[in-house]
Amino acid sequence: MYHVISTGIAVTILYLICYFFYRAGFFGLADHRKIWNIILAITFIVTAVAGLILALKVTYKWQNTFFTALLKWHVETGIAFSFSGIIHLAWHYAYFRDIFKVNSRAKEYSETASDGLFSKQFAVNLFFIGYLSSSVQILLMREMLNLSGGYELITGTFLASWLISSAAGSFYAGRSKINDLKKLNTFFAISPLLSLALMIIISRLYLNPGETPTFFASILFTLLVLFPICFLSGFVFIKVLTAAKNSNIYSSGKSFSIETTGGIAAGLSVTLLSSGILNTYQILLLSIVIYSLFVVFAYYRFNFRVKFITVSTAIILILIFIWINPDRFFRQLLLRGIKVENTKDTPYGNITAGKYGQEKYMYYNQRVIRWRYDEIEREENIHYAMLQHKNPEAVLLVSGDPASNIKEIMKYGVKKIYFVERDPELIKTFASENIPGDITVETVNTDAYTFIRRTDKKFDIIIMVLPPPSTLLLNRYYTKDFFENVKSKLNDGGIFSCSPGSAENYYNYQSASLYSVIYNTLASVFKNIIPIAGNKLFFIASDGHLSTEICMLLENKGIKNIYVSKDYLNDDLIKLKSDEILSVIDHSAKVNTISRPVACFHFQSYNLTKDLGKILPSIVIMVILFVLPVFIIKPGNFPMYGAAASLAGYEILTLMAIQSVAGNIYHLTGLVIAVIMAGLSLGAWAESLLRVKNQKLVIMCILLLFYLFTFIIFNKIIVLNSIFAGILLFLVLSFIPSFFTGSLFKVMTEGKGENSGPSGVYGSDLAGSSLGFIAISGITIPLAGTAGTLLIISALILIGLIFAMFCRKL
Repeated sequence: MYHVISTGIAVTILYLICYFFYRAGFFGLADHRKIWNIILAITFIVTAVAGLILALKVTYKWQNTFFTALLKWHVETGIAFSFSGIIHLAWHYAYFRDIFKVNSRAKEYSETASDGLFSKQFAVNLFFIGYLSSSVQILLMREMLNLSGGYELITGTFLASWLISSAAGSFYAGRSKINDLKKLNTFFAISPLLSLALMIIISRLYLNPGETPTFFASILFTLLVLFPICFLSGFVFIKVLTAAKNSNIYSSGKSFSIETTGGIAAGLSVTLLSSGILNTYQILLLSIVIYSLFVVFAYYRFNFRVKFITVSTAIILILIFIWINPDRFFRQLLLRGIKVENTKDTPYGNITAGKYGQEKYMYYNQRVIRWRYDEIEREENIHYAMLQHKNPEAVLLVSGDPASNIKEIMKYGVKKIYFVERDPELIKTFASENIPGDITVETVNTDAYTFIRRTDKKFDIIIMVLPPPSTLLLNRYYTKDFFENVKSKLNDGGIFSCSPGSAENYYNYQSASLYSVIYNTLASVFKNIIPIAGNKLFFIASDGHLSTEICMLLENKGIKNIYVSKDYLNDDLIKLKSDEILSVIDHSAKVNTISRPVACFHFQSYNLTKDLGKILPSIVIMVILFVLPVFIIKPGNFPMYGAAASLAGYEILTLMAIQSVAGNIYHLTGLVIAVIMAGLSLGAWAESLLRVKNQKLVIMCILLLFYLFTFIIFNKIIVLNSIFAGILLFLVLSFIPSFFTGSLFKVMTEGKGENSGPSGVYGSDLAGSSLGFIAISGITIPLAGTAGTLLIISALILIGLIFAMFCRKL
């Protein structure tokens, strides 16, 4: 199927966004034409080259599956090329119409005058820019990660797309003549609504509810949705910063500090409000209303009556958004075909209840977790493991749907069931009144990793119903560290079950590598492991005897099931599939650990291979967006680029480490971000603490020594017995590099050289951070581990130091 209408709509929307920014004065007509000439050229080249290769294929009878994917891209880019060509033709219509006319003149772009502000107004403006930008970033990231699956590479892509689009805004701010702050702030106030509309439109055009899009689709999705808010965020910030600097009110460093302080306030307030008080879209709409109210009072001159009406209207809107839950309306738009009855955001995800016809469904982060006819999933989750034990009495169930899974466990006459789930709202959905009196069910509202590590209870069976190791957070549950804790909590002959992914008829290299890593990690702890291929792949581990004769075990125990039974299954086929899986296991594959999360990397590689035709375009887009800016940045700004990339990577490392120490990062993520932003703010605000001639060189040396020092102690902090001490140390170690990175921004923007313009330095900062987020989260941590990543970060600082030594025109 080819996306003729949807591709045309996407190209048209992209053009309208660019045209809007051109007409508003954010960049000139020449830049607008350059952007679309580049798009036209790219689509033409891809279409032409693909067409030529396909012609050669037909002529010389070439046979390869590559050509099928190439044909699809030939058509898809041809559609995009066609719509781009129509737009191009529309531009030049006047040229063809007036081709014989001599006196045609182009419109001259006129510079608008800048509105002046007082010192306090500048400060408030900068603060609210940081507040709105960070609020929208946190809230949109939560929503878009839910839509796109949320694994690490997607997270890095979102943050990188955010920063690279903001860098584009700061770049054009340095070139644009528009200085009308009233106009700029007004556009910025409505930009979140534009991004929100794009998110809903594109998700309805390209995504189905519960579908995890390809990585290529996720890149395009995040770029298109984030561009309006991010471009304007970088643009407006640079314009206000420059105006404050030119008016001798604030230096660039202090302006950056005030804007970052707004980001700190946003992080803390959003974290507080999203902890069960308000839902995502409520907070988003409230943030837009507050910023709009500031713009009206700061830039528009109204009499008292109009101001009173404005304030009253804003208060009424705020009360409406709080009283009437707008999230239900937005969920209804995103979950088309489902009649949404209720929705609630928790600190851990979104729970939405709805109907399809007469059937009730429950969605968690846009994916179905409960429906009536789930016999296959619930029976496979439970019985493959439960059948392995002769007489189980105490069972630990980790996550999953308790309402259906616990009913299956009860068939074995167990005495006590422990159910561990981090999200309390999911626990509330479990109806305990159906539990027989002789069975005790204890629900535990905590992180399973922490619970298993700390509890003194013992279990006969531990069943883990968690997703595959798609993220660093989930990867913890598939590490040797976790499996050792699991084994220590099992009675003699205890059984452990997990599902690291889907069962396939054919296992390619990437899927075989993923399952080999999990198998070898289990084998380093347990004596016996058997794979069972159902709708998912299950690994059953124990030091006792294990069997694949599921039907025989069911008959011996007298268990009656709907799907897991001899009516649907056959022991010989189960054994055949298990042997097939064992035959593709690479016993030399590395063991998965917290400090070296290789399973996460292999999952991402496996996920990319599900659509081979889109791997190359994904790589090309990533290189263009996140690698090529290295060659555009002026050499004198590379120290800022390297320091920002290093800090972004170190932030990812810190979040991963706190997962290991505290067991979860849900409530601590906002705190980590606030600490890093506080360090940036104080570093940019404070007067120079280093009264030396070459402050930039000294700061880079300090950063290099710091990252080398953390290389020595980082993994030692992870294994500390005191959780509080570990978290405190990581927070302190996050503040130090962020403080000196903020100081570096201040030194570089307040220099006197040709590279010291705020636009160039800030753009380098954002571009470096974007590369750091995507490279560290998606590549270096899984492949090189924490120690290797810290050495790579140190190397980035060393390169920046070399540039600082040889490019001193600052």
